[in-house]
Amino acid sequence: MKDKDNKHNLNTLFLNDEDETEDCEFPEEWLSEYTVDYPGEERLSATIAALRPHVPRKRTFVGAVASEPPQTAIKRLLILIRMAARDSSRMQSEFWWLNALFYAVGFLVWRMFETNPYWILLLLSPIPFLLGLMEVFRSRDRGLMELELSCKYSSHQLMMAKLVVTGGYNLILNAALLCAFGLFGVSLGLSKLFVYWITPFTIASCIGLTLSMKLRSSITAPAFLTVWTFAGMLFLSNTDFRIWAEELHPIWHGIIVLISAGIIARQINHLRRGDLLEIIDRAST
Repeated sequence: MKDKDNKHNLNTLFLNDEDETEDCEFPEEWLSEYTVDYPGEERLSATIAALRPHVPRKRTFVGAVASEPPQTAIKRLLILIRMAARDSSRMQSEFWWLNALFYAVGFLVWRMFETNPYWILLLLSPIPFLLGLMEVFRSRDRGLMELELSCKYSSHQLMMAKLVVTGGYNLILNAALLCAFGLFGVSLGLSKLFVYWITPFTIASCIGLTLSMKLRSSITAPAFLTVWTFAGMLFLSNTDFRIWAEELHPIWHGIIVLISAGIIARQINHLRRGDLLEIIDRAST
């Protein structure tokens, strides 16, 4: 009977005129008559123990691929590459032709002025990746992440796809430049490639990716590219420093490359945050 009276009072309160209800306050003493029975610690523990076997374990990308047959892992990798290729059409056209122009100019400078090809590699090799970082984080820097979160693929997933495209395009341009040097009879030694290409490329990519993720500004990548170009020219103009770098034991170059690659992998893992498996699973549906 008391519950019916309380319900009648509530209905009367909220069915009054709108101007009158604005000045009314909800009587808190009505709620004091109702109690909520919370479960005890034993029931909570028993529920958790009963549900624990049904909770799927969090998979890492490496663990998931390692536990699958080779055919399935290759299929998933092809799906990821296909998704990255599909996303490449959304990247600005300036990214494609501007990087190709840089490499074409570098090749012409080498042919016309007989410049050291190792110097061309040192200055050009990180440019596509650093400029590509502007495309990778473009939506974040323009404040479009909230809009992308409502799409089928999240902003982190799109960043990962663009990062794959950027890295692949960088490798294609570098391989094309190396092949062009080879076609014109230039013999490049592996030890000097470590000094002038692989080591500087991994260092620049490591620093550029870390700064782009930490500073979150659209000018981070271009600013670091300018600093890198200036530092590279200083390195090439310092004969003593170049000789020291060339005489440095290859093991030290390998250690630097591994440390830089490890930092890059860690930053990519932070960017991915478990979304890479979701990219593949969604792309396969």
